[in-house]
Amino acid sequence: MIYLIYGHQLPVIKKTLKNLVKQCLNGEEINDFNYLRVSSRLELVQDIVFECMSSPLFCEKKVVVVSEPYYLSLDKEKTFLEKDQDYDKLINYISHPRENTDLIFFLEAKSVDTKSNVYKTLSKYGKIMPQEVLTEQMLKNMGMSLFTKRNVSITQEALEELVNKCGDDVAKFTNETNKLCLYKDNLGIDDVK
Repeated sequence: MIYLIYGHQLPVIKKTLKNLVKQCLNGEEINDFNYLRVSSRLELVQDIVFECMSSPLFCEKKVVVVSEPYYLSLDKEKTFLEKDQDYDKLINYISHPRENTDLIFFLEAKSVDTKSNVYKTLSKYGKIMPQEVLTEQMLKNMGMSLFTKRNVSITQEALEELVNKCGDDVAKFTNETNKLCLYKDNLGIDDVK
């Protein structure tokens, strides 16, 4: 199967990627034989297709994760590889993938270029998984869960202040939560300010 995971909150899309890889490998432990991660900025698409076409060694399934697929982004940054890219090979593979290989495109972006031929083929033969922005309530729930796991209590008022300070930046929110957990076991509004 072919997947595209995208969103602008890196921790959210990383978690989705991690869960999807586990699902694709049916709970098998990730190793060098069943998992490969490549960057589109460093590898030609035809080399990625070659990797997908090769049979997995010592395992039933293989997952290939392609990070930074700039050719799917609206903000197409040209790379030194661009002139050598053979997108027709990628499009052909997406429409005729190997059953024992899952290909996952992983893009940190708010939106994708829905007019590109690669995207159109992906949407026809693969699964597009946009990651939504976490709402304020979702961040509060996530924060409460993080504090509870670390045996730290926080007042509702302090949690709301933390969410307001971080906005929709999940990485900043997680980082601030971790710092507060190291600071004190009982957090109030003054600790967050």
